[in-house]
Amino acid sequence: MSSKSFQNASKLNGIVSVLQFGAVGDGVADDTAAIQAAINTGRQVLIPAGRYKITNLSITQTGTPAAGQYGGIISGDGIGATTLLCSASGDAITLIDAYNFTIQQMTIRTSGAYRAINGQRAIVTTDTTVRVLLRDLEILGFDGGAIQLIGTVGNQQSGHVVKDVFLQANGGNQLYNYYSNDFTFDNVDIGYYPGTAVADVGILLENSSEGELKNTKCWDNIVGLKLLNCIANKVIEFVQSFLSMKIYGLKVDTIM
Repeated sequence: MSSKSFQNASKLNGIVSVLQFGAVGDGVADDTAAIQAAINTGRQVLIPAGRYKITNLSITQTGTPAAGQYGGIISGDGIGATTLLCSASGDAITLIDAYNFTIQQMTIRTSGAYRAINGQRAIVTTDTTVRVLLRDLEILGFDGGAIQLIGTVGNQQSGHVVKDVFLQANGGNQLYNYYSNDFTFDNVDIGYYPGTAVADVGILLENSSEGELKNTKCWDNIVGLKLLNCIANKVIEFVQSFLSMKIYGLKVDTIM
């Protein structure tokens, strides 16, 4: 949704703009508090075109969404139009016990040189977060990885969808799925940026089952796809350039 249509849509659908909470979007002012205040309303959030400097944002969902409805949506005006510039260590966006949540249509990148902040990550899900949709995103330059979907033995996550996402110049495991089942990764492009170190792994699936990875390309990572102790996952039309695929542990996985 563009900012031009925001005024009419907000009346109908309960959408708030981060500009209502004082966000500037000039790439200089710290917009963290304004964006967090918009998220805390529990309504759908629009981040119009601009460059928004942030430190760390958190999403904790407390209400129960109506049947068939998303619990929350954060939308930009498109990749390259809306950009979140993360200037702090830690995680740019953390989802804690969230469900049915969508983040879409924006670029998320470090505010300075790529991979300059040790261990910095872009999007992390924790605890019993389920059914997160990440789509139409570009994520650049995070030393600790771009998307980290992190469950535990006792709190396994499920139902996450990563679709139409471009990950580049991130470190570690660029896309990491841990104790997270019934996932879908579709049209994910994961690669390298000249002048930065090559990532350890493009996609790491660990202790995860019954997921599907399709139409996905990993290029110039040390390992393109790595599976550890996974079962009943389906890999369809996976393309990797020059580097390797490794599968360890229990596996009844289908590579097509």
